[in-house]
Amino acid sequence: MGRVGNPYDNAKMRSFMKTLKQEEIYTRRYRDRIDLEACIGEVIERYYNRRPLHSALGYRTPEQFEYSLHPLPSAQEAISERQTGTSDADSL
Repeated sequence: MGRVGNPYDNAKMRSFMKTLKQEEIYTRRYRDRIDLEACIGEVIERYYNRRPLHSALGYRTPEQFEYSLHPLPSAQEAISERQTGTSDADSL
């Protein structure tokens, strides 16, 4: 388990799981698995807060930064691609 590159020895993930268990799982009672999954989803959203601006991303939110890398095509571009049967992927 201690070899370099071993995916099962991830200190960051272990730290996250410890935090998740201490702050969420051990402090609540859940009705069923669906309730557990919903609550854990909310905790993950809070843990990876998507609202703050990050200086490394040019003071943009992570979503804004990701969108700037891979913008979605406009509705008009999507319609014209369907009509002509071409896309940017076809030109590669």
